[in-house]
Amino acid sequence: MKLQRILVPVDFSECSQAALRLATDLAQTMHADVCAFHVLWSPPLYAGLDILLLQIPREGDSRASLRDYLQSRAEQALTDLIEPLGEHWRFRIEKRLAFGNPAREILEVARAESFDLIVMGSHGHGALAERLMGGVCNKVLHDAPCPVLTVRAPAGRPGPDAGGSAQAGPVSSPRAT
Repeated sequence: MKLQRILVPVDFSECSQAALRLATDLAQTMHADVCAFHVLWSPPLYAGLDILLLQIPREGDSRASLRDYLQSRAEQALTDLIEPLGEHWRFRIEKRLAFGNPAREILEVARAESFDLIVMGSHGHGALAERLMGGVCNKVLHDAPCPVLTVRAPAGRPGPDAGGSAQAGPVSSPRAT
């Protein structure tokens, strides 16, 4: 199997950071490119007007929407996550953001751009995010158009907030249709 493009969904949890480290190690060996992809959850329209109209002030008198604020913070977090990897990196790491349903966006990007592999954490960041990311991981494993390598919390430190080295979980290949 020749890997040219690896998609790494990140939610900034230790588990997804371990997945990114593992993906970059694989990419160096295989001479592949990596795309670190973060999806900002967009609340559904029925979530309530107060959530959808929430405004967060920025410097001066200008006001930015919550969406702009979150996008700015996520872009900086992606940059902070990728920069330390660049010291020894000889290939391209792309950073990308999207708004929407995380599982749907990950699957859409993987299909549309013909990624060869998805490497993702099996748990999210905290109880709610673990529930969301665990659901995201299961959906991606089930519907991905390419193999998926899951990375779980290191041995001895169970849970979504564990750090340390990555442990690869099951690899799922797409179903034959």
